[in-house]
Amino acid sequence: MIVDNDNRPKEIFTERDAIRCIAVDKPLDTMLEEEMTRNVITVRDDIYLRELRALYSSKGIRHIPVVDEHDHLEGIVSIRSIFDEILGC
Repeated sequence: MIVDNDNRPKEIFTERDAIRCIAVDKPLDTMLEEEMTRNVITVRDDIYLRELRALYSSKGIRHIPVVDEHDHLEGIVSIRSIFDEILGC
């Protein structure tokens, strides 16, 4: 995750980015910044789980950065962390 000077998410290197690089046989000397997702989808921490589930499903993503009311990065929520919370792991 790359943030700007105000700690706002700008770019992220996702599992999907990595798979795409492997699939097209990107050279190993390719700069990471060239392959990062630039339109970062974020959520606020007051999102409902049903909304989060819909985002995971509709966008096909597994990790979503969480931002505060000023769009400053607070953390990243993953499908796994939700399962752990629900199942009490």
